[in-house]
Amino acid sequence: MENKNPSNKLKNSKVLYAVVSLIAAVLLWVYVTDNRGTNIDRTFYNVPVVYTGEENLRNSKEFVITSRESEHVKVTLSGPRRVITRLDEGDLAAMVDLSSVGKAGDYSLGYSIAYPSGVDKSEISVSSRFPESVAFYVDKLVSKYIDVTGIFNGSMAPGYVIEPLEFSPSTVKITGTSAELADVKYAYVTVERSDVDKTVSFDTDYALMSAEGDIIDNDNIERAEETVSVTLPVLATKEIPLTVNLIAGGGASEINVISTISPSPTVTLSGDSDVLSGVNRLVLDSIDLSDIDGTFKKSYKLAIPNDTQIIKGTTDVTLELEIVGLVQKKVTVSAENISVTNLTEGYSVEIINDNIPNVVLRGRETALSAVADVNVRAVADLSQQGNVTGVFTLPVKIFVDGSADVGAVGDYSVTLKISEKTEETEETSDNP
Repeated sequence: MENKNPSNKLKNSKVLYAVVSLIAAVLLWVYVTDNRGTNIDRTFYNVPVVYTGEENLRNSKEFVITSRESEHVKVTLSGPRRVITRLDEGDLAAMVDLSSVGKAGDYSLGYSIAYPSGVDKSEISVSSRFPESVAFYVDKLVSKYIDVTGIFNGSMAPGYVIEPLEFSPSTVKITGTSAELADVKYAYVTVERSDVDKTVSFDTDYALMSAEGDIIDNDNIERAEETVSVTLPVLATKEIPLTVNLIAGGGASEINVISTISPSPTVTLSGDSDVLSGVNRLVLDSIDLSDIDGTFKKSYKLAIPNDTQIIKGTTDVTLELEIVGLVQKKVTVSAENISVTNLTEGYSVEIINDNIPNVVLRGRETALSAVADVNVRAVADLSQQGNVTGVFTLPVKIFVDGSADVGAVGDYSVTLKISEKTEETEETSDNP
């Protein structure tokens, strides 16, 4: 049966009103407390220290911070709950202004707290901080140049050699404090290649080394050049025989000669492969065997092709020749067997010598025994005399008629009188 008592309805309405009022009061209290209520304190233990103007300190003033007493600070902040509770240590920073730093030395500077964007810093105050200031040391930057050197750790293809490594630049500039640079002595490059058969160039980094050969790994040292260009010069090699051109003469040919080249009959050259491909021998000399009477010895300075070098052997060599298997005898060339060639037209010649004695002939014994004095002629070539007159001593060439295997050894000459023909001499010659 439905309850229609008016007093019960009134009672229920009052209870509902009371509940709603309580909820509204609680919400109002929360709002006021959150937005306009009393501040709360909160301590942040690891707020990072940030130095403002550090790049300018290094680049413009040439100073650098070398030691820092504190990397983090502890601060207690006071402010509205809604603000303070939302902050995190990673959102804050202790900012140290370096604009007042102008020389090397110890510093202790205060710091300000930086907040994330969107935070009204006027609502926040710093209740306490530790330490009160940040201590650090500033040192002067210096620079120096060090030589670049290196080593090839690898292998060459057969027939090739490597020249010393080449670097560009050959020195590099490094910058840091005096203490940081004190132990750095040189820059070092290690090249690792296998079966190298041609010159290669490339860019590579380098290590900073101490005098003892230890790597110095210090990120504070600034390098003006992060890399250097390295050239690995590779040259071909070739063993080249040393030879001599022997010109047959005086009854001797190449088969009658024992030749010795010392200290070695070969040298090994290194150079560009295209250059070496055209080099098959090095000729010491061209020697006329008619000028050698028994033995010959002479020292030479090797002339090697441009852009090559000797890597085995020496530039100073000695050549020795010995004529073997032949005999000699002396003959006299009579005046009747002395003649001239290439006498200038209009001139006459008179042989002054009665003969040319002690002409040495050489050849195989059987061939030499068949040669008589009458078979030997001496001929003077006057092609270089031109239109001159007078008495001259000129070289002659010795001919042995009837034997190609016998020849004269040594140099011989004849004395001649050259005259210009006159009508009287022409008539005399026409009417003997």
